[in-house]
Amino acid sequence: MDSNITKIHTFITDWEKSDLNEQQGAQTHFIELCDVFNQPHPGEPDAYQFERFVEKSGGGHGRADVWKKGFFAWEYKSPGEDLDRAFNQLKQYAGGLDNPPLLVVSDMRRFIIVTNWTNTPQRTYEFSIQELEQPEKQGWLEAIWVDPLRLHPNVYADKLTQAAANDFAYLS
Repeated sequence: MDSNITKIHTFITDWEKSDLNEQQGAQTHFIELCDVFNQPHPGEPDAYQFERFVEKSGGGHGRADVWKKGFFAWEYKSPGEDLDRAFNQLKQYAGGLDNPPLLVVSDMRRFIIVTNWTNTPQRTYEFSIQELEQPEKQGWLEAIWVDPLRLHPNVYADKLTQAAANDFAYLS
């Protein structure tokens, strides 16, 4: 079995039934995801970190669970909790985090990635931890670290248009 497939399978097996809550498991969950995708762990205070202090829109302060400048902001909740609430919380943080292009919420078993580009409709990528075995879903998650533009709604629309054109050409 390919080592990356083994890492993904182990990650899924370890986390799909975990009973850790947000405080107990979020950072470990994220670090293990970094390892699965061969990405560095957070640790650069002004570029990539856990618990990024932020001023919320509308006043007050908060902490984004994970933030990578120019890439994403990520908010965790405990398994089974309301991810819409997590997303609303993250939206309040976005301006104070330089409006990252991707907003990610997770309860360690479900993932929702929402695009956040200016003057562009949002696109949502949602999947469960079990679906992480699918290469497409792996690509979505990998994009948050290496190439957020891969998830840009216009890029996605261009790919669909090209695929339709290819299909039409084939049928002709």
